[in-house]
Amino acid sequence: MDVVADATKLPFKSRTFSEVHSINPYGFNPVSAETARVMQPGGLLHVTGNSTRNRFARSSVDEARAAGFEIVNTGPVSATHSFGVQRSTSGKVLDTSYSTTTIYRKIQ
Repeated sequence: MDVVADATKLPFKSRTFSEVHSINPYGFNPVSAETARVMQPGGLLHVTGNSTRNRFARSSVDEARAAGFEIVNTGPVSATHSFGVQRSTSGKVLDTSYSTTTIYRKIQ
């Protein structure tokens, strides 16, 4: 089942997911209180993007904590998020060689 929804008002019950993935987010920050709401305590949020060019693909330690997360790791793009040809909203092919994956843990 596909669900299309506003990322600031997710149509899921609180504490539904143990893992959430966001690849090249645009127009919203996945490291948010709303994402934290739908995640189980200790759950992992994986965010991949070019953190120097995409402000939605990065959060500071303080921003993450304020949203209910802690940063676990930042490194090269995870194998799970490395697939196909990724494109910007304009259709331009993204150079993912500059992308990283940051993993956040939902704080209790």
